[in-house]
Amino acid sequence: MSISLPQTIPHPRKWTAETPELYTIVMVLKGADKKIVEVVSDKIGFRTVQIKNAQLLVNGKAIKVKGVNRHEAHATQGHYITKEIMLRDIELMKAANINAVRGCHYPNSPVWYDLMDQYGFYVIDEANIESQPLASEDSTKLGNEMSWLPAHLDRTRNMFERDKNHPSIIIWSLGNESGDGPVFDSTYHWLHHHDNTRPVAYEPAKLHSYTDIFSPMYARIPQIVEYAKSNPTRPLIMCEYAHVMGNSGGNLQDYWNEIERYPVLQGGFIWEWSDQGLQYTNSKGVKYMAYGHDYHPDLPTDGAFINKGLVSGLREPIPHYYEVKKVYQPVSFQAVNAAEGEFEIRNKYVFSDLNKLSFQWQLMADGVVISKGWLNKVEALPGAGTRIKISWSPYAPSNTVEYILKLSAHINSDVPFLPVGFEVAWEQFVMNERRVASPLPLVAKLKTVKTKTDVAVSGADFSVTFNLSSGTLSDFTFKNKKLLRTPLYPQFWRAPTDNDLGNNMQVWAAVWKDVGNNAKLSSCRIEKETADEVIVLSKFYLPTVESTVEVRYTVRPLAEVQVEYHFLPGSKALPDLPRLGMQFTLPQEFQYMAWYGRGPHESYADRKTGAAVGVYMGMLWDQVYLYPRPQETGNKTDVRWMTLTNFDGTGLKLVAGDQLLSSSAWPFSQDERDFKAGKGQSASGLVPNVSKHSDDVVQRNFVTWNIDLLQMGVGGDNSWGAPVHDAYRIKPAEYRYAFVLKGVSVE
Repeated sequence: MSISLPQTIPHPRKWTAETPELYTIVMVLKGADKKIVEVVSDKIGFRTVQIKNAQLLVNGKAIKVKGVNRHEAHATQGHYITKEIMLRDIELMKAANINAVRGCHYPNSPVWYDLMDQYGFYVIDEANIESQPLASEDSTKLGNEMSWLPAHLDRTRNMFERDKNHPSIIIWSLGNESGDGPVFDSTYHWLHHHDNTRPVAYEPAKLHSYTDIFSPMYARIPQIVEYAKSNPTRPLIMCEYAHVMGNSGGNLQDYWNEIERYPVLQGGFIWEWSDQGLQYTNSKGVKYMAYGHDYHPDLPTDGAFINKGLVSGLREPIPHYYEVKKVYQPVSFQAVNAAEGEFEIRNKYVFSDLNKLSFQWQLMADGVVISKGWLNKVEALPGAGTRIKISWSPYAPSNTVEYILKLSAHINSDVPFLPVGFEVAWEQFVMNERRVASPLPLVAKLKTVKTKTDVAVSGADFSVTFNLSSGTLSDFTFKNKKLLRTPLYPQFWRAPTDNDLGNNMQVWAAVWKDVGNNAKLSSCRIEKETADEVIVLSKFYLPTVESTVEVRYTVRPLAEVQVEYHFLPGSKALPDLPRLGMQFTLPQEFQYMAWYGRGPHESYADRKTGAAVGVYMGMLWDQVYLYPRPQETGNKTDVRWMTLTNFDGTGLKLVAGDQLLSSSAWPFSQDERDFKAGKGQSASGLVPNVSKHSDDVVQRNFVTWNIDLLQMGVGGDNSWGAPVHDAYRIKPAEYRYAFVLKGVSVE
């Protein structure tokens, strides 16, 4: 039975993800005697959704979908997701500037949709339909068999009838990876017949008539740009993109540069929100995230393929979460005339002004804040920009000091989940570029002692030793403290990330794995020997890649050694390099890290937009992230300097030369995180089976330090073949870089 009670509400407050205005509707059923039999209430919202001029419009305005896919999974709760976990999800999503969720690949708990309505998210509600791998062949596609229509329609109808009154649901999805065919044409038309207020999307339909939105999976940037230039009639919203498996999330900013350039490109849903592995405990009581054959030793598995979230299964942010927050931020900043303090602030909200945000500026000198202040009230209509001028105290630019200005937007009033003062957006501007100071003339002098096997150079409070048979810096002692455990050697390898394994890096780049260990010394000689400077030049031949490395060490009296590195490939055809730098180890006591570069979390060449330049410090163990499958971790980009010190403040300082560096330090070896194959082949064939877990990585009695010119990006288009983008790859070419190692102590 259907009862219609038409009523007009003039000028209702409209629901959007930015302004989730809800009304309470109360329905009272009375008997013939006028007594109340039943009372039912519900929350409803008023909003329109339409597609016009190849754009998805909410309340008549085009939106950008800054979304994630969300499975109902938790590391300790399995598929039973409590309301408390849902609220934690929402808290983390709001903090990351996420505004949309695709319920994959089934209608989620009704409680979830109530919360989506209440707190403001755009939602794709997806029918519980999936039939891969049957969908991969025309002969087995269920979508081609009309006998399967009742089953498909039953699930589509159930989704619609249960969820149709939720204003947060702005798009219906016919299902996931189930192929095309007349069955889906029928369910599409059934939905439109019963609901003409929402568009329907279905990825396998591509550009067939039974999808209103072109919603590809894992489309590459050139593909979406090509679509945008084709004068399309439908918006493009990627139902899945940016596959964040393991150490991933690369080139997300590159995607959004194009999405914001073309109106028809309206965003997408990152795969995915949280890791799906369960938390296990090993025999020593150490907890770890299980995957693959942990659940059954013999059943087919795709190994670590269940762990590909922005947050862990325990709802703890994974480092690439912070990249998403930055890329998805609702305010942007551009320099107009930076030297005069003139900038533009652009409001990227679609329905909201900037009244709930306050804006701060900070001026840093070599990473230290020297002045800061709050801007007067900043006003900008949705989608509009406004010019501002910062009034700061004059500062004297220096030839050697780097000045960086940071502009940021902060919550200034009550907003659900986000406390007052929470930073929602930021940008940095280099006001005065860093320059390396020339060494000053010194009174202190050097003493050199040569033997058949070594060259020892000493000065006030320090000594260094070069081994002539290996051509290496074998000892660095400062204030009677030995700083080196093993010498510096060229390093070209990294422990493969999950994306690396997906594109078979462990095979195509294998030639680089042991290049440094197998280097052959060609010559080692003293180029210069004075009381002010001693220069030792070592030349190495790298037989497996038929290339050479020259390392020039210059010792100066203030307990410092300049290292100049020169890599020259030979004529042999070589694959890309995973990294280019040097690696060595220190004694265990040097557990305190500080650095001036991007942070505080790890960053990589294609994933550093969300890491601000500054001075950071912390314990060494806290600089690494324990991915469920051990892999590359802990890298810092755009490093100006870095120190590793002991409890007393004595240690070693890295100072970059003219080029900014990548650097990382771990309380374990690289081998412990390297790829180890698992049993058998993976079920899908997309990735190799793996076997290591996070609990296999433990602190050792030494520290590994990497000082790199370059490390290739982590990628993120997908995890089953996509290479790192060209801009973030390391081609086999000639490279030079320099840095200084200096003994330091806290007096």
